[in-house]
Amino acid sequence: VIAEGAHVFIPALSTKESFNTQHSTTVVDELVANGSFVEFEPKERQETPLRFDVHEATFRGLRWGSALAYHLKFHNPNPPGEISADGKFGPYSKDHPDKTPFSGAYTFDHADLGVYGGISGILSSQGNFGGTLKQLSVTGTTSTPAFRVKDSGNSFNLTTKFDAYVDGENGDTFLKRVEAHFGHTTLMAQGSIAKTEPGKGKFTKVQFTSDHGRIEDVLGLFTSERAPMSGAIVFHATTELP
Repeated sequence: VIAEGAHVFIPALSTKESFNTQHSTTVVDELVANGSFVEFEPKERQETPLRFDVHEATFRGLRWGSALAYHLKFHNPNPPGEISADGKFGPYSKDHPDKTPFSGAYTFDHADLGVYGGISGILSSQGNFGGTLKQLSVTGTTSTPAFRVKDSGNSFNLTTKFDAYVDGENGDTFLKRVEAHFGHTTLMAQGSIAKTEPGKGKFTKVQFTSDHGRIEDVLGLFTSERAPMSGAIVFHATTELP
């Protein structure tokens, strides 16, 4: 089946709106939907729908009560970048869509962190994910060769390894373990980027620990010139960002 230019609209999972299906013995060996887009309706009406422009989409083995295999290449809206993913989806849980199995491997390229205002850099990432739409475990690595806090004159090669899980109903992300390296500093972090109140956006709370740090690296993130201090540092901190 060729469905190029398809438009798919998905209601917010939290609305519990049902997806009406009917048992069928038909098997679609391959479905191709290149040049299409998928739009997720927001939970709150005043929010903007989340739209993904899909360059390539191939699904294989579409049949009742079975998982399908997928290959996707699409534009991620936030942060803007290109994602490629291959894996399996389903079988779809009609009564509890948030419990539908979902797994695969991904690459994320040319992600522009400048959209967040306070930082800049082009991020790339690769990893694996698996679980259900409600709780999707994600492990992987990231690399940002010229990471910079804006208004600082210093940039760093920032690399991370992470273990997290995502709530597919609302996009809340929970960082179980992040190991970051920049300069001669190793930083461990855990926390969450999650919504606390309707219409209030997401609240970031992260705990940082470093037993192998350099104070010139930490200060260099925020100074316009050379850091005014140098030496080994051990620190613990908590950051909260509305």
